[in-house]
Parts: sequence; structure tokens; C-alpha cells
Amino acid sequence: DIDTLRSIPRGKEQVAALYDVFQEADRLESQAGAVEFALSVQLIEETLPPKAHILDLGAGTGRYSLHFAARGHKVRAVDLVDKHVEAIRAGIEPGMYK
Repeated sequence: DIDTLRSIPRGKEQVAALYDVFQEADRLESQAGAVEFALSVQLIEETLPPKAHILDLGAGTGRYSLHFAARGHKVRAVDLVDKHVEAIRAGIEPGMYK
């Protein structure tokens, strides 16, 4: 609950605890998350040059990072939550990361 989160000292541990309560992957797999992803990708792709260099700070589970890396962009994904970093690493396909 929110009081438990408030009792955790600020920093990486508090962020990780927040995502133990609110599952980022579940949010992105919801109907609203699917709409958010589709619209965001469309808007970004309209202005993104080919083979762009992308820095994704707060990358979460890497859904956007992996999407753009799979399309030939150079992506650096950064997140404070270890389980999110693990999810990103698990989603990397051969040849995607150099």
C-alpha cells in the first residue's frame, strides 16, 4: 500500500518497491496500454530518422526500446528497477545488441 511505500527511504529501493505493487508489464498489456503504445509509436516514427540513436530513460520493461531496436535504431535503455532490466535483457534478440 502507499503507506508502506512512503516508509521506504527514497531512492532505487523505493522505485523498485513501487513496481512490486504496480506491475509495469501488466499496464502495458492492458487495452489502454496497447492504445498508448500504438499511438506513441506512430507519433515517434513520424519524426524519427532512420537508424536514430535513442536514449530511453526509465525504460521500464523495454517495450518501446525493444520495438525500436528491432527496427534498426540504436537504443540505450536505462531503468532503476532490476526486474525491468532483466526483462529488457530477456527481450533482446540475436543481432539486436552490439
